[in-house]
Amino acid sequence: MLIGTALGVKVDDLPPLPQSTTTNLILVFQRWIKSNEGVTWRKVLQVCEDYPDKFGEVKAGVDKFLESDRARANYKN
Repeated sequence: MLIGTALGVKVDDLPPLPQSTTTNLILVFQRWIKSNEGVTWRKVLQVCEDYPDKFGEVKAGVDKFLESDRARANYKN
């Protein structure tokens, strides 16, 4: 639940079970979006940079997405 902690959302009520990982991740992002605090691609990249061993591949994927035509069309500055 490192991502949730880094994003500043409550995670202590989520089960730390491998089979719950996807559900937990969805809940973490829903809580983060609902909090409406720092909900930006920059924050996602910051979390990835803060934990490069865990999220280095995620950062590469986000960078690639943000450079895509789809991202430019949907997420302008």
